[in-house]
Amino acid sequence: MTMTEVDGGTWNWRGPGIREAFVDAAASVVGLLGEPAVAGAWEKPSALRKFSIGGLAGHTAWQVLFIPELLASPSADGETVSLREYFLNRVAWIGADVDSEFSIGIRRSGDTVAALGPAELAARAGAVVDLLRAGLPEAPPRPVRLPSWDGWALGLDDFLLTRLLELVVHTDDLAFSVGIPTPELPDHVTEPVVELLARLAVRRHGTVGVLRGLARAERAPSSIAGI
Repeated sequence: MTMTEVDGGTWNWRGPGIREAFVDAAASVVGLLGEPAVAGAWEKPSALRKFSIGGLAGHTAWQVLFIPELLASPSADGETVSLREYFLNRVAWIGADVDSEFSIGIRRSGDTVAALGPAELAARAGAVVDLLRAGLPEAPPRPVRLPSWDGWALGLDDFLLTRLLELVVHTDDLAFSVGIPTPELPDHVTEPVVELLARLAVRRHGTVGVLRGLARAERAPSSIAGI
């Protein structure tokens, strides 16, 4: 499974596996939601500014919970954009200020999901993972969209990659926030996320900056974070 640049820089995902990777990452999130340390710190601040532990857990779980509804919706009409176009020109969260209207909306949404409580949230996410493990491999490859997207969509597998990024990154955020080890994820889950983050890092910092950050500690920039 690897990403390649073709057609003047379009990011295409080559090979099967993104659906399996998503389900496996989602199952790991369910296990993390069930950790006593998470439930015990539900109302406390997380490692992400102005996000509570519960709100972060809710935001992370939502990446799983809404997928059945997405799969049951009609095929999205309008323009289907590439993954590259999505990250370069369509997303509002990369670099958004923590007090921006968009960021506030994300936190409110996470808090709404978190109102279920840790036990119910873990149970619901676990039930969805069981459904997806059975049904996601056979889902037709069609355009899908979030309600906030105005007249454009992503292909299903590209969309799942964007959600996989959320699951993997927030798994670390949530575990770190409650002081437990970040769950070990298999290579087929982490490799597409690392490659995607590397592409986003190059977009943000340039090739030389990323090269130095990875290979030359003595002249590395202070950050090569892609998001």
